[in-house]
Amino acid sequence: MASKRQGKLIGRMLPAAVWLSATAAVVFLYLHRHQTFALTGLAVASSQTLSAADNGIVRVIPVSLFEPVQRGDLLAIVELGSPPENEYLKAVNEARKNTMLAELDRLKAELAAVEQQLRFDIAAENNSLMLRYGQLALDVENLYLDLLQIRTDLEMDRGLLAGLELEKNAVHDLLDKQAIHPYEARKAELEYEAMARKVTATEQLEAEAQNRLNAARRQLEQYALGQVDQSYIDALLGPHRKAVTVQENMLAELFAPTFRMMLTAKIDGVVSSILTSEGQGVQAGDIILTVSPPSADYILAWLDPAFQRPLEIHQPVEVAKHTFPRQVFQSEISSISPTVELMPEQLWPTPTMPKWGRAIKISIPEGIQLAGNELVGIRGL
Repeated sequence: MASKRQGKLIGRMLPAAVWLSATAAVVFLYLHRHQTFALTGLAVASSQTLSAADNGIVRVIPVSLFEPVQRGDLLAIVELGSPPENEYLKAVNEARKNTMLAELDRLKAELAAVEQQLRFDIAAENNSLMLRYGQLALDVENLYLDLLQIRTDLEMDRGLLAGLELEKNAVHDLLDKQAIHPYEARKAELEYEAMARKVTATEQLEAEAQNRLNAARRQLEQYALGQVDQSYIDALLGPHRKAVTVQENMLAELFAPTFRMMLTAKIDGVVSSILTSEGQGVQAGDIILTVSPPSADYILAWLDPAFQRPLEIHQPVEVAKHTFPRQVFQSEISSISPTVELMPEQLWPTPTMPKWGRAIKISIPEGIQLAGNELVGIRGL
């Protein structure tokens, strides 16, 4: 009878004992983990943020959220400015080019008048050597004006060609994604090829004009080495040369405005966020999308300002990766912040209680994959 009561008592106590044992094990594991991995670190990935350079409209976003991309892939096309503003800028730059060409024609006409004055003055002195030198000097100035005229057209066309090349490449990327009709790609390609032929032909003219100018300058230098007094010619051509310098400066500022900005990937990674949509207006600095690398670059952890133990560069630490596949790996401290700073909000004890700490940077060994913003445990400090 006593043994029967004892058996019933044991049967009643056994579940309680099992529950207490399980609770003790959980508490032990929690305390052990808390003690051994008391510091929480944050995996940091060097993402690429693409922003609008100026006010405009997002015309095309040929990628989707979480799509893998490679360095150089087209991510977005932004039309900068508004259509009326763009047409105005085109007209302004075309007017500037025409003004420069007209001014160069005027300078050529002035040179013709200078040549007549030169012939009249030198004829009175009957100095054939001086006359020949003056004619060579005028030839150099005329040839240089020819070269500036060619370069004025060439600089505008080069700017247009660069814009057409960007558009052609962007359209082909869209065609590969079946986002546009093949006709659009062929149209962009033909426009680019036509402008490329024009630029090539103009560059050939520029090279020929430069060769003629160099030959004339060499002849002029040979005469200058003789007994010719150059002061008269220099005084006669002085105002003209100053006017030419003004045109050179204007040519350096001449450009063909580009109204489309092609945003491309600078890193291999994944499109981690898209904050705008096609057809949406953006302002300068607005973030359009973000590309994140497939894995983090390093780990940051923040020590309490009251932390007393010494730290050293290359000090070994142990890092615990809590996500699948779980891993514990060895690493080391690569750098230590000299100041105390505000910790990321996800590491605050409560959302309304900011926390400060001294940051340490921990390298990630080769072969270890950590996602950006992944939390890890750290011990060994």
